Amino acid sequence: ETYAEGIQDVTAIMTGLRDLDPDLFVGGGHYNDAVLFVSSAKEVGFEPDGMLITVGPSNPRLVAELGRDVDGVVGPTQWEPSMAYSGPYFGTAADYADYYESLWGEPPVYQAASATAAALALHVAIEAAGSIDTDAVRTALRELSADTFYGPIDFDERGVNVGKPMGTVQVLDGKIVVVAPDAAASAELQYPLG
Repeated sequence: ETYAEGIQDVTAIMTGLRDLDPDLFVGGGHYNDAVLFVSSAKEVGFEPDGMLITVGPSNPRLVAELGRDVDGVVGPTQWEPSMAYSGPYFGTAADYADYYESLWGEPPVYQAASATAAALALHVAIEAAGSIDTDAVRTALRELSADTFYGPIDFDERGVNVGKPMGTVQVLDGKIVVVAPDAAASAELQYPLG
């Protein structure tokens, strides 16, 4: 089912889906869409065995805004402070999050962690190259294999970090927990919800 950008009411969509009785709801959109999906599903009594939403479940604001209504919802994440990753720089993901918050007065979002990891990879590559020569640093980046607070860093020939998988979070008991990948998980996926 598609909908118009900027939609403010998805009640009709959620009612139609409720009547189809699917096992799983998958919603793609932006943060406000996640709010609409969850609140409208509750309003119309749409209770699939699972809900996966592409944007929102990893954002603490969604939990604060919707409370227990968002429990069980699953979504992707690039990084979370609770991920079981660590490395020689910054320590664990939680250590990095604490350090970041001490500097900036708020917890880091994944974009901040991603930027830090990119700068860290560049720093390590420059050290390995022993130079700031572009070709030498590029070669060092391609050869880089490192464990970090952000997860494994291992670039392929295209420059894509193939070492770090996407994560999956689920809101359980009002907390955002990592349920995949296994190496980073802090909880088990709860499915079906009912």
